[in-house]
Amino acid sequence: MLGRTADGVFWMFRYLERAENIARLLETGFRLAMTRGHSAASTEWRSVLVTIGQDQAYDARHKTVTGPQVTDWILRAADNPDSVLAMVEQARSNARAVRTALTREVWEATNEAWMVLCNMLSRPVKASTLGDVLAAIRRQSTLVRVAMDGT
Repeated sequence: MLGRTADGVFWMFRYLERAENIARLLETGFRLAMTRGHSAASTEWRSVLVTIGQDQAYDARHKTVTGPQVTDWILRAADNPDSVLAMVEQARSNARAVRTALTREVWEATNEAWMVLCNMLSRPVKASTLGDVLAAIRRQSTLVRVAMDGT
Protein backbone atom coordinates (compact mmCIF):
# COMPACT_ATOMS: atom_id res chain seq x y z
CA MET A 1 0.00 0.00 0.00
CA LEU A 2 2.76 2.44 0.94
CA GLY A 3 4.71 1.58 -2.21
CA ARG A 4 1.70 2.27 -4.42
CA THR A 5 1.15 5.63 -2.74
CA ALA A 6 4.80 6.60 -3.06
CA ASP A 7 4.75 5.54 -6.70
CA GLY A 8 1.65 7.63 -7.41
CA VAL A 9 3.08 10.74 -5.76
CA PHE A 10 6.43 10.26 -7.50
CA TRP A 11 4.86 9.99 -10.95
CA MET A 12 2.46 12.84 -10.29
CA PHE A 13 5.39 15.18 -9.67
CA ARG A 14 7.49 13.65 -12.42
CA TYR A 15 4.79 14.34 -15.03
CA LEU A 16 4.41 17.93 -13.81
CA GLU A 17 8.17 18.43 -13.83
CA ARG A 18 8.42 17.13 -17.39
CA ALA A 19 5.57 19.37 -18.56
CA GLU A 20 7.30 22.37 -17.01
CA ASN A 21 10.66 21.50 -18.56
CA ILE A 22 9.09 21.05 -21.98
CA ALA A 23 7.42 24.46 -21.63
CA ARG A 24 10.83 25.99 -20.95
CA LEU A 25 12.35 24.21 -23.92
CA LEU A 26 9.51 25.30 -26.20
CA GLU A 27 9.99 28.90 -25.12
CA THR A 28 13.70 28.70 -25.95
CA GLY A 29 12.97 27.08 -29.32
CA PHE A 30 10.38 29.74 -30.10
CA ARG A 31 12.79 32.57 -29.29
CA LEU A 32 15.59 31.01 -31.34
CA ALA A 33 13.27 30.34 -34.29
CA MET A 34 12.13 33.96 -34.24
CA THR A 35 15.70 35.25 -34.45
CA ARG A 36 16.68 33.01 -37.34
CA GLY A 37 15.65 33.10 -40.95
CA HIS A 38 12.70 31.07 -42.19
CA SER A 39 14.80 28.09 -43.33
CA ALA A 40 16.82 27.98 -40.09
CA ALA A 41 13.65 28.14 -37.98
CA SER A 42 12.69 24.60 -39.00
CA THR A 43 16.11 23.42 -37.77
CA GLU A 44 15.42 25.00 -34.38
CA TRP A 45 12.02 23.29 -34.16
CA ARG A 46 13.59 19.99 -35.22
CA SER A 47 16.13 20.33 -32.39
CA VAL A 48 13.29 20.81 -29.89
CA LEU A 49 11.67 17.59 -31.12
CA VAL A 50 14.95 15.69 -30.93
CA THR A 51 15.72 17.01 -27.44
CA ILE A 52 12.44 15.77 -26.00
CA GLY A 53 12.63 12.52 -27.95
CA GLN A 54 9.52 13.05 -30.05
CA ASP A 55 11.10 13.47 -33.48
CA GLN A 56 10.25 10.00 -34.79
CA ALA A 57 6.65 10.10 -33.57
CA TYR A 58 6.25 13.59 -35.07
CA ASP A 59 7.75 12.54 -38.41
CA ALA A 60 5.39 9.57 -38.60
CA ARG A 61 2.42 11.98 -38.67
CA HIS A 62 3.76 15.17 -40.26
CA LYS A 63 5.64 15.89 -43.46
CA THR A 64 7.06 19.31 -42.55
CA VAL A 65 8.51 20.92 -39.46
CA THR A 66 6.91 24.28 -38.73
CA GLY A 67 6.52 26.19 -35.48
CA PRO A 68 2.72 25.95 -35.28
CA GLN A 69 2.71 22.22 -36.07
CA VAL A 70 5.47 21.44 -33.58
CA THR A 71 3.94 23.48 -30.76
CA ASP A 72 0.52 21.94 -31.38
CA TRP A 73 2.05 18.44 -31.41
CA ILE A 74 4.04 18.99 -28.23
CA LEU A 75 1.39 20.87 -26.29
CA ARG A 76 -1.94 19.31 -27.16
CA ALA A 77 -2.06 16.75 -29.97
CA ALA A 78 -4.63 14.09 -29.14
CA ASP A 79 -2.55 11.45 -30.95
CA ASN A 80 0.58 12.33 -28.95
CA PRO A 81 0.61 10.41 -25.65
CA ASP A 82 3.62 12.51 -24.57
CA SER A 83 1.99 15.91 -25.08
CA VAL A 84 2.04 18.39 -22.23
CA LEU A 85 -1.72 18.10 -21.89
CA ALA A 86 -1.45 14.30 -21.63
CA MET A 87 1.26 14.64 -18.99
CA VAL A 88 -0.83 16.98 -16.86
CA GLU A 89 -3.76 14.59 -17.22
CA GLN A 90 -1.51 11.70 -16.08
CA ALA A 91 -0.35 13.80 -13.11
CA ARG A 92 -3.99 14.40 -12.19
CA SER A 93 -4.80 10.69 -12.55
CA ASN A 94 -1.94 9.79 -10.24
CA ALA A 95 -3.04 12.45 -7.76
CA ARG A 96 -6.58 11.07 -7.83
CA ALA A 97 -5.26 7.55 -7.22
CA VAL A 98 -3.43 8.67 -4.08
CA ARG A 99 -5.97 11.32 -3.09
CA THR A 100 -6.13 10.21 0.55
CA ALA A 101 -2.36 10.72 0.91
CA LEU A 102 -2.46 14.30 -0.40
CA THR A 103 -3.54 17.43 1.36
CA ARG A 104 -6.58 19.23 0.04
CA GLU A 105 -4.37 22.04 -1.23
CA VAL A 106 -2.16 19.71 -3.29
CA TRP A 107 -5.17 18.00 -4.82
CA GLU A 108 -6.85 21.31 -5.61
CA ALA A 109 -3.67 22.74 -7.17
CA THR A 110 -3.23 19.63 -9.31
CA ASN A 111 -6.86 19.59 -10.37
CA GLU A 112 -6.77 23.32 -11.09
CA ALA A 113 -3.64 22.87 -13.22
CA TRP A 114 -5.45 20.28 -15.29
CA MET A 115 -8.59 22.43 -15.66
CA VAL A 116 -6.65 25.60 -16.59
CA LEU A 117 -4.50 23.81 -19.14
CA CYS A 118 -7.43 21.89 -20.63
CA ASN A 119 -9.12 25.23 -21.20
CA MET A 120 -6.03 26.94 -22.64
CA LEU A 121 -5.13 23.99 -24.86
CA SER A 122 -8.64 23.24 -26.09
CA ARG A 123 -7.75 24.90 -29.41
CA PRO A 124 -4.47 25.42 -31.29
CA VAL A 125 -2.13 27.90 -29.67
CA LYS A 126 -1.26 30.95 -31.76
CA ALA A 127 2.24 32.40 -31.78
CA SER A 128 0.85 35.55 -30.16
CA THR A 129 -0.41 33.61 -27.12
CA LEU A 130 2.29 30.93 -26.91
CA GLY A 131 4.21 32.83 -24.23
CA ASP A 132 1.12 33.10 -22.04
CA VAL A 133 0.36 29.39 -22.40
CA LEU A 134 3.94 28.37 -21.58
CA ALA A 135 3.94 30.71 -18.57
CA ALA A 136 0.68 29.14 -17.39
CA ILE A 137 2.20 25.65 -17.62
CA ARG A 138 5.18 26.72 -15.52
CA ARG A 139 2.96 28.59 -13.05
CA GLN A 140 0.53 25.71 -12.54
CA SER A 141 3.37 23.25 -11.99
CA THR A 142 4.96 25.61 -9.48
CA LEU A 143 1.67 26.00 -7.61
CA VAL A 144 1.44 22.24 -7.09
CA ARG A 145 5.03 22.09 -5.81
CA VAL A 146 4.44 25.04 -3.46
CA ALA A 147 1.24 23.45 -2.16
CA MET A 148 3.15 20.27 -1.39
CA ASP A 149 5.99 22.12 0.32
CA GLY A 150 3.63 24.35 2.28
CA THR A 151 1.33 21.64 3.54
